[in-house]
Amino acid sequence: MRAFTRSGRSAPVAPSLTDWLGRAEPLERLMQTATVLAGLQAQVHALLPPGVRASVSAAGLRQEHTHSNEQTLVLHVTHSAAAARVRQIVPSVLQALERQGSRITSIRVRVQPADASRDPWHVDNRPRTKTAQMTPGGLASLSALADTLEDSPLKAALQQMLAHHRQP
Repeated sequence: MRAFTRSGRSAPVAPSLTDWLGRAEPLERLMQTATVLAGLQAQVHALLPPGVRASVSAAGLRQEHTHSNEQTLVLHVTHSAAAARVRQIVPSVLQALERQGSRITSIRVRVQPADASRDPWHVDNRPRTKTAQMTPGGLASLSALADTLEDSPLKAALQQMLAHHRQP
């Protein structure tokens, strides 16, 4: 590969990694498959609702029969709720892909949990520190109620809650 400089002389240009991988025979098929999958993923993402796109990735293509043109697109979805939504719209996605000239005849959706820090559906289950505070009027009302009650589990629970909320 050669490029021309301002002076008109040709200068060698280092091939990009993509060029190099495309020429390496053992990796050529892998690069072609990766390119096809990236294109299919872009097509599928354009057909999905915006809230689901980040959870879906094209994982592979499967030839259904050795002498057939039928192909199955395997989609990995990071959360079961997103997978359910994708499964609902698979027929319309298949129709749109067919109109775009794709040879995909079926789509298989699989739940494949991803790294939780990148998953938009991830729910953080860490304990949170409570910041709720009772108003002085609320504390006075509960204190008056606790004073009117006989000794019971309810009175003990109210007193414990009052003690907790009176701490600075």
